[in-house]
Amino acid sequence: MNNLLLPKPQTFPQKTELAKATYEVFLSRGYDEATIQAVAERLRLSPELLQQSYSSKYELWYAALCQASEGLQQAVEAVTAKSPLEQLHQACLAFVEWAKKNPDAYRFLTMPRSDSMPEPDEPAPGVILFRVQMQRMVKRCIKEGIFAQQPVEAATQGLWCALHGVSDFLINIRRIPWVPELPEVVIANYVAGMQKRSSSTEN
Repeated sequence: MNNLLLPKPQTFPQKTELAKATYEVFLSRGYDEATIQAVAERLRLSPELLQQSYSSKYELWYAALCQASEGLQQAVEAVTAKSPLEQLHQACLAFVEWAKKNPDAYRFLTMPRSDSMPEPDEPAPGVILFRVQMQRMVKRCIKEGIFAQQPVEAATQGLWCALHGVSDFLINIRRIPWVPELPEVVIANYVAGMQKRSSSTEN
């Protein structure tokens, strides 16, 4: 038999390659219309092989979510500053830089959830760790009097809103000539506002 007629054996894709294909399918179709078959087609892989590891599209979605959130968590974790304010400042810049370098992963993390999506048994580990890291930094700034006394969760969520806003604009709105220092300006202004609130409270 001519060996050229035999089908080539398929190899399972690497995690990053699989995640990239999953991002593309779910972002282009939305959760409800995305399928394992569509992801397999992007990878030139048989759906049966992919379904050996992911029995449902939710499992595939969750695996990609873990991949994306782990990348963000590692970017923030790499911050080396010692002072609480500078540590938080660098972490915020790391967030935006990661989003700019990984736009599909960022979009995937922030894509709208579907009502048909099952409730996860637990959040993705990277999401948990990232949340804990940011809360810890904000809490330390409040504890040391750098920020005003306030609920840590509210302060952290407010900071996330600022970071998501600048990241989303830089990635998705290309018509405006955003200045290179925009992330620095947004973060610095947010932090400065928190510091002013702290000073007025003490007076």
